[in-house]
Amino acid sequence: MSTKTTLSRIARQLTLRRLEIVAVTSTVLAFALTVTLIGGTPLEESNVVAVEFVDRLGWTGAGVLAVVVEAGIFAGYRRLEDDFPRTSLAGAAPSPQSASAICS
Repeated sequence: MSTKTTLSRIARQLTLRRLEIVAVTSTVLAFALTVTLIGGTPLEESNVVAVEFVDRLGWTGAGVLAVVVEAGIFAGYRRLEDDFPRTSLAGAAPSPQSASAICS
């Protein structure tokens, strides 16, 4: 009988690359939906930061900037993953020294 839980199967499948694909796809879809909704109606973007980027870069430029920034953040996470694999995915893996201090 297996002792593996559903959570462990899900956790094993959550790689940084898969998370990046989901995040970038979500950003592109949300941006496309926003442009579609605002494009042909009198609605306005309520996010002042997004409005500033759209005013300066246009819709296409703001969308490309969002994807580039997100890809850059994940590139930083990938660099961390090589040295600290648990930290990049879980947030904060304790060092061996702090773990032994906590346990004692």
